[in-house]
Amino acid sequence: MSSDRGRSSSLSDHTVAIVAHGQHALVALCLARVRQSGFSGALVLVDNGSAPPLEALARQHDARYVRHAQNRFVNPVWNELVAGTATARLTLLNSDCLVRDGYLDEAARLLDRPGLALVAPRALHTTDLARVDDLAAEREPPVLDATARRTGHAMTLDLGRYRRCRHQIPERFRLWFGDDWIWGQLRDHGYTAAVIENRTCHHQTSASHGDDAAIHAQAEKDKALARASFEMSRMCMLAGSLPPESRAPLLLRAGLPGRLLHGLWRWKQRRSSRE
Repeated sequence: MSSDRGRSSSLSDHTVAIVAHGQHALVALCLARVRQSGFSGALVLVDNGSAPPLEALARQHDARYVRHAQNRFVNPVWNELVAGTATARLTLLNSDCLVRDGYLDEAARLLDRPGLALVAPRALHTTDLARVDDLAAEREPPVLDATARRTGHAMTLDLGRYRRCRHQIPERFRLWFGDDWIWGQLRDHGYTAAVIENRTCHHQTSASHGDDAAIHAQAEKDKALARASFEMSRMCMLAGSLPPESRAPLLLRAGLPGRLLHGLWRWKQRRSSRE
């Protein structure tokens, strides 16, 4: 891992990006909450083929608006955001999530720590974001778990560190496993990717898929590809999220050495987090 001692960044050097397809009411809640939380930096709304377009919502909340005529799915858009964002920090925020007061600025500050490349809050799941009223800041000192299972609802990245990895999610995975790839790559390259155990966001369950047949079909395709892919299975394992149906092909190909290496990696991470 390249040395990056002495790094620091201002809070203005942080972009929050939201990728959305339809779900206009949820997108409106998400955008409004970003601004209400105290975040005043760059906000980007990528409209993945919504009908009607989301441009008016972007204008309302002082967000830069990018529109694709058709749904390109989230992973290709994340690749473009990682490659093209000019700020040092990037938060990839799901359009069905609400952040707490002050969280986005705090996440950017945490990434000034040496070797820390990604932080994310735990998700509190709900069936109706419109009814959530507990969004006050969580004040206790942040507790980071560097061995936790990945969570992809609100990932704040140090782009300089992530770009030293294989940062482009493979093109064949278009909807799922993008967050697994990001967490796995960072951990594979020796960086810390951590869940902040005492920080939470609110996430509306089943909102991202809705009744869209194309989205459900792409999800099934991605799952089938992951089951057959040693590369993605290894990233999922490093991210702590390897699903049971993917375990068999991974262990058959990785064998005992692969399992021992993964066990050693987790032991080292746990030991370093206690020191």
